[in-house]
Amino acid sequence: MKNTITILSLMLFSFTVSMAQVQVSKEPRHKNVLENKYIRLLNVWIYPGDTSLLHIHSTPSVFLIFTEANTVSQTKGGKWEKGKNVAGHSWYRSFFQDTLIHRVGNCDTVPFHVTDIELLSSFDIKTEKPIIAAVVAGDEVFYVDASTGKKKEIKPGDYLYIEPGAAFYFSFIGKEKLNMVLFEIK
Repeated sequence: MKNTITILSLMLFSFTVSMAQVQVSKEPRHKNVLENKYIRLLNVWIYPGDTSLLHIHSTPSVFLIFTEANTVSQTKGGKWEKGKNVAGHSWYRSFFQDTLIHRVGNCDTVPFHVTDIELLSSFDIKTEKPIIAAVVAGDEVFYVDASTGKKKEIKPGDYLYIEPGAAFYFSFIGKEKLNMVLFEIK
C-alpha cells in the first residue's frame, strides 16, 4: 500500500511539473543576453525536433524573426497549430490586460531563431532614446561610431544595443541583400 501511494504521488508530481509554466525569461531556450532598466533582450533558438517549455508572456514585447522555419505552437489547453515564419518579420504585443501561455516546437530541418525584446519601463529622456539594431540577412554590415570612427561588424542573427545620444551610422558594402531592423525604445 505504501509503495502504491509513493508511486501515485510521484506520478502526480511529474504530471504537475510537466504542465507547469515558467515566465518567458526563465524558459531555457530564451537566453537573456542584454538587460538594463528599460529592456530585456531574450535570444531564442529552438533546434529541429525541439520544443520549448510552456512559458508565460506578460511584459510588453517586440519580436523579430531571424530564420525561415516551420514551427508548431500550442496555447495552454489548446490545439497545436502550424506556422511558417518569415525572416525579418517583426511585431509588437502589449500584453496589456492579457497574457500568453504557450510553447513552440520546431518541425523543420533548420533552427528557429527569434528575439523577444521585453520593454521593462519607458525611457525618461524626451529626445534621445536607445536603439536596438538587428541584422536578419546581409554581409559586411558595420556600425560606425561617428565620434571615434571605430567600426563593429554586425552579422546576420546579431543585434547591437546603441546607447541614447550616440552619434553613429551604418556602412554596408556586402553583395547580399540587406535585411536590417532598427527598434527605437520609447
